[in-house]
Amino acid sequence: MPIFEKQQIIDPALFVDNKLVFMNPQTGRLKLIKVGFCFPGFIFDCIVLFVKGFTGHGLIVLGFYIITFIMIDLIGAKGVIGDVSFGQPPVKTIVSLTLWIGWLGMKTYIGVFANLWQAKDLLARGWILQNATAAKETLNAKNWQLG
Repeated sequence: MPIFEKQQIIDPALFVDNKLVFMNPQTGRLKLIKVGFCFPGFIFDCIVLFVKGFTGHGLIVLGFYIITFIMIDLIGAKGVIGDVSFGQPPVKTIVSLTLWIGWLGMKTYIGVFANLWQAKDLLARGWILQNATAAKETLNAKNWQLG
């Protein structure tokens, strides 16, 4: 197949804008990791964790979600946002809002840290950071500690 026979060698210095370039020393494969918030991780949290190889984290988050939705169903607080002011007992409202806030907090936490976890995981598995000097400012600005 001609597409795979003539692969271009990509200059890692081109990827300076908020991205880290990692190279696998055995295969030469390059992987780009954005420095900052991971929107796919926020939206599709469990799926992204499983795809990035964090099965344990994904199972914990999935378990948290299952427990949260079971608890919301058990207390009968369906449609929390619409029913808050329409006669629900205050305990149900407080519990369900706390669970929804925890759910949103979990998604935000994953969005903030998913890319950092992946970068640290790649370094731990022997991948080499290609644009370390160019990315130094970006890493310091985002307060990422990879070492």
